[in-house]
Amino acid sequence: MKTERIHIRHCGRRRLRLGAALHFLIAIGHIGCLFTLDEAFEAYGIREIMYQMVFGHVWMLYALTIGLVLAFCLAGLYALSATGDIRHLPLTRTAIITIVVLYSLRALAGGISCIHDFTWLQFISSLVPAIIAWCYWPGVKMKKNKEITMNRFKFNTVGLFTRDNKAIVDFYTKTFGFTTDWDGIQPNVEMTLGDMRIILYPRDAFEQMVSQKFQYPEGFNGTMELAFNVPTFADVDKEYQDALANGAASVLPPTTEPWGQRTSYVADPDGNLIEIGSFTK
Repeated sequence: MKTERIHIRHCGRRRLRLGAALHFLIAIGHIGCLFTLDEAFEAYGIREIMYQMVFGHVWMLYALTIGLVLAFCLAGLYALSATGDIRHLPLTRTAIITIVVLYSLRALAGGISCIHDFTWLQFISSLVPAIIAWCYWPGVKMKKNKEITMNRFKFNTVGLFTRDNKAIVDFYTKTFGFTTDWDGIQPNVEMTLGDMRIILYPRDAFEQMVSQKFQYPEGFNGTMELAFNVPTFADVDKEYQDALANGAASVLPPTTEPWGQRTSYVADPDGNLIEIGSFTK
């Protein structure tokens, strides 16, 4: 079973969301400036320049500020489009690249100005664009033809109903490197490995919670599997042996399949099937 890696890692999505939040805050700030344009221009030392640009037509300054508010909001929406938090917008990757280039140039120009004539206002005005460019950088690395689209649901967790939480925790932490802060007492367990998340809950506790009885597979659970990709064929063989050493039961020794994948199957202490495979020799 072939699986694909997520296009933007979790930390990258957090950076993009931070960039979106900064843009929305900047937009709000510009809305506030509509009521004090003269003071704002004076603070930045651009009052005379701005009035010369619009030939004294004050309404054009307000129109320009409103246009900037809309542009900042659009930039924020493109960041959320890249993370998948909202519906996919057209040309998302192109927009993200443009935003990174523009803010990088703004930060560079401001940095040069600070060298020649340092002021705290100029420094902050250079630092903020640099931070925004850094926030948006993960979106630049999105795959061109596989940009993230918004779905109604996000599938990010697998839940296992266990006979023995401790045995399952020991197996997955030793074999695959999952981490957990489980105290060994609470019935609910959360384990994480990068973007992967597995939760455990004792079968009897779950039956008590929902006031129903369930039937569980005897031996190997052939109704589902957990699939783990490893870098190379050699890693498949190694991780398969490590899984057996940590208490897994063999289901299928490492085998190279006709479709080009080397794969293996083991079962965890509760009989859940685990695939360890790779497409890279």
